[in-house]
Amino acid sequence: MLVASAEPDVVLTLLGSLGDLLVFDRVEDGERLRCAFNLGDAPVAFAVGDGVLLAQGYDDGMLAPWGAVIATA
Repeated sequence: MLVASAEPDVVLTLLGSLGDLLVFDRVEDGERLRCAFNLGDAPVAFAVGDGVLLAQGYDDGMLAPWGAVIATA
């Protein structure tokens, strides 16, 4: 699903939501970022690989409650 962006050359693609986990890709000039947010009060399993750019509450494949991770995709 494509999501509108305020910037005309940026594409946001909603990859899915499962329970409290929200995941989307942000693409600009051919560069892709994968963004994941745990919007719930329990940890969730989420694997991102080696390209973690920013993480809050992410460790060993687990995303903490209210945690977020942004990685290259």
